[in-house]
Amino acid sequence: MNSVNIVIIGLGKIGKFFLNQLIQRSNLGLNIVCVVEPRETEGKSIAHTNAIAIVGLDDVIDFAEDVDFIFNLTGDDNVQESLQKELKAANNTRTEVVSAHVLKVIWSMLTDEPIPVR
Repeated sequence: MNSVNIVIIGLGKIGKFFLNQLIQRSNLGLNIVCVVEPRETEGKSIAHTNAIAIVGLDDVIDFAEDVDFIFNLTGDDNVQESLQKELKAANNTRTEVVSAHVLKVIWSMLTDEPIPVR
């Protein structure tokens, strides 16, 4: 099975959790292409320690041709809409921006804790 290429946007509480879960499962073919986090957070430090590229939001589309899923964990609907528009403008039909509903399902499969309020 081919690896699944992932981008994580936002490394607050939820993003840090997802990042750690994906790092632990990298042997299952889950590849983190890059992350986006403008602030100095614990999640950004974890990404740096694990040699994961840290890029700006505008740079995500440059990587997107090789990306299967973008996890927007910022809680900002404007980021979600902007990513979808930019992917469409780039004629990228491969990359999926994961919806908040799917994130809640994944979260509940990984932990018994309620998803933190953003």
